[in-house]
Amino acid sequence: MTEPSGASLKNRLFLIALGTLLVICAAIVWQSRVIIFRTLDHELIQRGAGIAQSIAERSTGAILNRDHTALTQIVFEEARVQSRRSLVDYVLVLDEAERVLAHTFVTPVPETILRANPLPPDREWSVRQAKEGDHEVFDVAAPVMGGLYRLGTVHVGLSKAHITRHNGFINPVAEMIFELA
Repeated sequence: MTEPSGASLKNRLFLIALGTLLVICAAIVWQSRVIIFRTLDHELIQRGAGIAQSIAERSTGAILNRDHTALTQIVFEEARVQSRRSLVDYVLVLDEAERVLAHTFVTPVPETILRANPLPPDREWSVRQAKEGDHEVFDVAAPVMGGLYRLGTVHVGLSKAHITRHNGFINPVAEMIFELA
């Protein structure tokens, strides 16, 4: 029996099996990448909610006493805690009328940030993506409560660059699998 095109059936089956295996591996790598980044986003947001709620609790007295110096000190202390430096891009505290009380911006607060994430009255916290300067952030907002009354809102901007740093490991692996497929 002669072989029609020079490639044996055994070699063709091997190549088909290898191609199928590479496609399956590429799909698994892609799905893993999606799951990892979704989980990292979720963990970052949860941590941001904790930071915002912590600042809100510490700010109550300063807002009630209208002590802007103490409020600014609280904001900078919370933003510059060593374990948070790479996460927190900015902290912003607004009063009940949405006026700025304290912030960590070097320049005036950008209008896009002021309007990025309005906190509904019935929510414990809220998160939305926003653009701060030239990079993306998660803006996490939490209410400052004085008993039953809302005194203001704390906004914490979490840098998405913290998550994209993990691309340095995940992307080369994914690219290698896709190139092989």
